Amino acid sequence: MEGEDRIRYGVINVGVNPTLKPGEFSLEVHILDFDEDIYGKKMYIELMEYLRKEEKFDSVEELIACIANDVAVWTKRSKELKNGSCIKIGEF
Repeated sequence: MEGEDRIRYGVINVGVNPTLKPGEFSLEVHILDFDEDIYGKKMYIELMEYLRKEEKFDSVEELIACIANDVAVWTKRSKELKNGSCIKIGEF
């Protein structure tokens, strides 16, 4: 994956992940239409828009449903923007 010159779109959580790992700070990226293992790869992340604040869910299923909604909202919104929030994976 490193060295690839592509732009990928996604939604990002920056915070303490109160549903799964309370108190542990993390930055997690959900890359749209992507299912490869890229752990250990370098990424350049450009944040373009804030969707919502972090919240604690009562179940993992509620969290997954909210992420699915975030993806739907962002997919629609990114089409409205000339340059959307993106993730470029490769050498920098």
